Amino acid sequence: MNIKITILACLLCGAAATAFGQKDNDNKIPANGYWNIETNVNSPLLNTVKFYNEKNKLIGEKIVNGKKLDISKKRIQAQLNLMLEGVLLAQEHRKQRNTNTDLAAN
Repeated sequence: MNIKITILACLLCGAAATAFGQKDNDNKIPANGYWNIETNVNSPLLNTVKFYNEKNKLIGEKIVNGKKLDISKKRIQAQLNLMLEGVLLAQEHRKQRNTNTDLAAN
């Protein structure tokens, strides 16, 4: 009976350690850009999320209407980081397409 309890305790500790270890990776911030939220005091439900690259150049923006963005929440931060990754990938794709077009023209 003691062996079963010991094995069960080891399995639970391993599962708990794995679960806690994965939480750190949920909210990764992209290294080559950042986002900024602009909100008007008079209309807090209208937010403009602006996305910048590592050179502080505006690469995109999105207007979020009807929802107050609480950036202290991890879920909101994770969603904004995913949106930033999408904008950065789109910018990179555009750069590559323009480079390929320039090479084909020469």
